[in-house]
Amino acid sequence: MNITLKLSQIVTNPNQPRKHFNEESLQELAASILSDGLQEAILVRPQGSQYEIVQGERRYRASQMAGLDTIAVKVKELSDEEAFHLSVIENIQREQMTPIEEAHAFYEYVQRGYTHDQIAKKVSKNRAFVTSRLRLLKLLPFIHDWIAEGYISDGHAKQLLRMESFLNRLLKNKPTSKFIYEDGSQKEESHFENYQLKFHSSFWEKHDIKKEKLTVNEVKRWGDDWHYGLIISPILNYKGLGSMVVSTNRGFALTAQMDCIINHLHISNITEEDIDFAVVYDLGKNKDDFDSEFRPWMVEKFWDEMRNELFHSDINIEEKWNLHSFQDELKKCENYSDSLEDKSLETLTEEIKFYKQQLDHIAKENHVSTDDILDELLAME
Repeated sequence: MNITLKLSQIVTNPNQPRKHFNEESLQELAASILSDGLQEAILVRPQGSQYEIVQGERRYRASQMAGLDTIAVKVKELSDEEAFHLSVIENIQREQMTPIEEAHAFYEYVQRGYTHDQIAKKVSKNRAFVTSRLRLLKLLPFIHDWIAEGYISDGHAKQLLRMESFLNRLLKNKPTSKFIYEDGSQKEESHFENYQLKFHSSFWEKHDIKKEKLTVNEVKRWGDDWHYGLIISPILNYKGLGSMVVSTNRGFALTAQMDCIINHLHISNITEEDIDFAVVYDLGKNKDDFDSEFRPWMVEKFWDEMRNELFHSDINIEEKWNLHSFQDELKKCENYSDSLEDKSLETLTEEIKFYKQQLDHIAKENHVSTDDILDELLAME
């Protein structure tokens, strides 16, 4: 049986799983209520002298927006868990919650002791859906906001989440970064969190200034570039090509050897799956450059040889892995210094500025000072 209550007698549920209410959608609903009336009463439960909304917060907000004083309600005695479940069911069935809101709702079930299978049965979804949603909570708050705004979808998020496992593996020897806040407090930042911050740095302008949506392919390409960069540097260094410059989408270029030192990359962390990925990446990246002298089979041959040497031979890769800081680079510097007298002061100044800029970029990306990097490199000699 429905009764009528004053809007002032009703309070919203602080545990409401839905946090984002589209203003335009509410205005449309308010206009509909004014024109045709409220088609369905909201569900509330007694809470002291007031009534708490269980189902129907959108209708309640729209009624407020329409300037109404009262609203039709159905009153029911419910426990906290029963009220939470009914609220989740309404939002999921009406497809009004964002993926992040669903994730938080499912996590609330986890906190109440439910397994993924039990949650799936509760909300009439399959277990994979529940697990996939819960994984979104590994993403940082700004990505949650972008999903809620519709700037990126859960499809974009999956492209980011796939990076976590190989980042942890390829960077497992690298100490985690410390992020220092303005108030002086510090927080240990996982490799995956640091990667997400780099993602934000790469795409904030498109979001904040250009107001353009990202495509899933853009996010995939960006992630693929990072994956490849963390593979190719130790490969080049292992092959004795550590002085080669590698450049991905990191915003700066550096030698493969320096990349290995800064990020503590090691050839032993690479798997056959990485080799499979690198083959596909190289073939796709170079598809417009293949000609009579540069053929696809050459790319495949290079990676097949690497696969055989790393995983199907008796070669001791540790003996071949020669990462003695910048010894080779220092020798080059010694040779280079012999020719300094042939360069003008202006040329030398520009070169110093260039290398200083590269170090500053590296320091910023790793949340350390330039002096910290120089100290680490010198300590390895």
